Amino acid sequence: MTDVDDAEFRAFTAKIEALAGVELPAPELLRKALTHASAEADEFENNERLEFLGDSALGLAVTHLLYDALPTAREGDLTERRAHLVSRRAAAAVARRLGLPDVLATGRSLAGKTALSPALFGNALEALVGAIYLQSGFEPCLRVVSAVYGPEIEAILARGIERNEKMLLQEWAQRAASTLPNYVMLGQGGPSFARAFHVRAVHEGRAFPTAWGRTKRQAERLAAREALRVLRREGAIDASELALSGDGLDGAEGDA
Repeated sequence: MTDVDDAEFRAFTAKIEALAGVELPAPELLRKALTHASAEADEFENNERLEFLGDSALGLAVTHLLYDALPTAREGDLTERRAHLVSRRAAAAVARRLGLPDVLATGRSLAGKTALSPALFGNALEALVGAIYLQSGFEPCLRVVSAVYGPEIEAILARGIERNEKMLLQEWAQRAASTLPNYVMLGQGGPSFARAFHVRAVHEGRAFPTAWGRTKRQAERLAAREALRVLRREGAIDASELALSGDGLDGAEGDA
């Protein structure tokens, strides 16, 4: 097990307390939040349960911050921005900026690895948020998330989120039935160096026309486009809703 220097640990917690203006939970709980499963055989002495709690606490805190900061934003816009902020990539970036990797206890199985997975740091950050929520409640948790995610939140508020086909279809689905569309993978084709994916959008049992794409993401976006074309012909969606950053539904189907 990797040993975490006490002075480093105290400096790490002091940094967060100074940033957020809150008193963090007892050191024992924080150390548990910063103990990876590889470092401890007893599952109740590592951070997995706190990570489970912190995942939801982080999501709620980010949702609250976005709701307050963007009072006129559509639900789809808020959902897209939240997805960026609660992603493992964003959490790992925040963890690194705070110096969390230096105070994360890991086991011998990870010793000597020069590049640990970013997800490992993001998970530990979630566990830390979970520990704060568990012992201190939501308000201190919210203040910590607001403080440590400051640069990421500012960046996501400053830029616009492209309302692409998937977002537009999601907004229609939520208006129509308060549920989300699904994307069904029907198959793959082509040689390994030029693989294509075949996808269909489905909502409340209704299957829309299929689409092919060079990646799963592109195929899903083009499948959403096919669904929107059908809905527009039926009058379920107004043409004014379909301004897609210079890309109309009747135009050429470029990269997604």
